[in-house]
Amino acid sequence: MAWFTPVPQNDPPSCRAAHSCDKVSNNLYIFGGWNGKKALNDLYVLDLDNLVCRSEPETFGQKPASRNNHTTAVFGEKIYFHGGHDGNQWLDDLHVLNTSSLVWSKPKVSGQKPSARACHTMSRVGRKLYMFGGYDGDKCFNDIDILDLDTMTWIQPQVSGMIPMARNAHTMTVLGNKLYLFGGHSGNKHLKDLHVFDTETLTWTEP
Repeated sequence: MAWFTPVPQNDPPSCRAAHSCDKVSNNLYIFGGWNGKKALNDLYVLDLDNLVCRSEPETFGQKPASRNNHTTAVFGEKIYFHGGHDGNQWLDDLHVLNTSSLVWSKPKVSGQKPSARACHTMSRVGRKLYMFGGYDGDKCFNDIDILDLDTMTWIQPQVSGMIPMARNAHTMTVLGNKLYLFGGHSGNKHLKDLHVFDTETLTWTEP
């Protein structure tokens, strides 16, 4: 097992951190981030077959404002973007990029939407997106918000079990119908705990 550094052709992305990078088909979609001076809202598309990068391809619709530390999830040919920070304020908006048509949209949703935050996660299981944690400048979160993609309704479920402490900058990995949460920062300390959320029973466990 070895690392190697591919060199994309054309115009690779500029230096940045706290951006998103999502794979749809054989392309990587890199969006937003922070370059040390400002938040960004540019889009790069990297063709993984030919290592050709398209800088700022023509898109249509309502493009999101600049942001960093947002979260994303992929369902089919669409990428869902939520929240982040624009350099001045915490964001609570939801945007969708159709990667086939390169059309941005801001879907109408019902239910109580999650509060503004950044450094959170959003994971897809089936036809639902599961959002957890994050930070809003004052506090960290440990709530679960579910977006039903069939009805575009936000749900705040009643969960049970050993609920993790509030945190941000954690990771969440999907395996079957379960979400594996690891680490992050509580606002006071770095964390190394592992938790599992069962999306069928809405139960947290700590293995």
